[in-house]
Amino acid sequence: MDLSASFNLCEGLLWLGLAGLFYKVKVFKKQPDKKADHLFAVLLILFGISDFVEMRAGAWWEPKWLLAWKVVNFAAMGAVFIKSK
Repeated sequence: MDLSASFNLCEGLLWLGLAGLFYKVKVFKKQPDKKADHLFAVLLILFGISDFVEMRAGAWWEPKWLLAWKVVNFAAMGAVFIKSK
């Protein structure tokens, strides 16, 4: 495994860990807007999975659908974050 793949593995695990932590802290507490919290946790998971795909692809910008996945996912996380404020 080369350095880039190792970095993507660690980054993917980090996003999944953050999703789990966020889910535990935000969703299990009584919050008025639980749908946004569920969605944000799912988006973090999907972002982590995209790093595992990137390990195979070799770059985040190739293939183009992986770039689109990351851009749309990041924009969705931003939108959910802004909406929840």
